[in-house]
Amino acid sequence: MMAVNATRIVRRMNWTANKRSMAAARRVPQHALDEVQHLHADGAYEDALTALEGFVSWRNDHRAWRLYGLCQLGLKQYDAAVAAFETAKSICALEIAKDNVNKATTLIAAGDLGAAREAADQALQMAPHLPTAHVCRLSIANRSGDAAAVKGILEETITKFPDILEDPYVAERLENDTDLVGILAALETIRRD
Repeated sequence: MMAVNATRIVRRMNWTANKRSMAAARRVPQHALDEVQHLHADGAYEDALTALEGFVSWRNDHRAWRLYGLCQLGLKQYDAAVAAFETAKSICALEIAKDNVNKATTLIAAGDLGAAREAADQALQMAPHLPTAHVCRLSIANRSGDAAAVKGILEETITKFPDILEDPYVAERLENDTDLVGILAALETIRRD
């Protein structure tokens, strides 16, 4: 009975950490965006921009960035409009990448490591600096027992994304995630060599 309770506690801790790391970004309420859209449609571009900038979470919302870009276009601020549309695209890519990480995590739990690898790779292609995507790749390689893949992933991360290994989420996962047992030792060996 004691082992079952300990297992549940560890699972709950891991689930809580995972939920925190993959929380959905705050968004501007739709009714507020509708009001901004009406200002834009009326040609009140400056008022629309002021209204957008008044929302605390507008910078996390691709829809708000799209409206921002449309207002900049209306003001003939073409560089600012293009930059806003690029930001909107990157936010969308990040959110889709997070969904791919969640999908990979689910597939890992279901034991479909091949499909999990595909989902994790898609997440990395969309958002290469997303820490959870790197953790997924390591988890999959480690669960597969593929030491060469683990080494390759660690070497690539050290070379291309050294900041990922310093991320507090990644450090916590490397220390506590049962799917990553032995990864810290492998990392230290690579760094020594």
